[in-house]
Amino acid sequence: MKKKLSENYFGTTKQLFRKMRTTCLMLMVFASSLFSANVNSQVAKVSISARNVNISSVIDAIESQTDYLFVYNKSEIDLNRKVDVDAKNQSVAEVLSGIFNNTNVVYAMEGTNIMLMQKSEPPQQQKTVSGKVTDQTGSAIPGVSVVVKGTVTGTITDANGNYSLSGIPEDATLKFSFIGLKTQEV
Repeated sequence: MKKKLSENYFGTTKQLFRKMRTTCLMLMVFASSLFSANVNSQVAKVSISARNVNISSVIDAIESQTDYLFVYNKSEIDLNRKVDVDAKNQSVAEVLSGIFNNTNVVYAMEGTNIMLMQKSEPPQQQKTVSGKVTDQTGSAIPGVSVVVKGTVTGTITDANGNYSLSGIPEDATLKFSFIGLKTQEV
């Protein structure tokens, strides 16, 4: 009888602890949801109405009305450009798209930061350049150094004076040099 009584007692105690643990967990979840706020600043709305103002003034207005912080390089972004803004309860993304429309500036929103940067230029067309280096009489010159000016990309002509360089920008200048001969740029 004593054994059964203690089993029943401990069995119900385990159930009681399980219920208490579940209740505490649920209370913590509900309490944390009460303290959470909508910190998704991508839904932040601003109201700005200004004529012929600097972009820096618009950025200041956005920062004062939201939790956003702008990050940019002053030498890359023209903050003195004049713009007109008429935004009533518009998202920050809509305002930024309007003021940077038809410019070389793009923005990226990451958390509470907005990064302003220049658009990256499309990669230049690259080509393969090949040829033969000869002297005034038309004889091949082996061992001539052929280098893309301003880079370390280069090659040396073979025994027949031939060379080939690939991945060269379209507007590149080639520099030909050989000991005892005048350096030439083409």
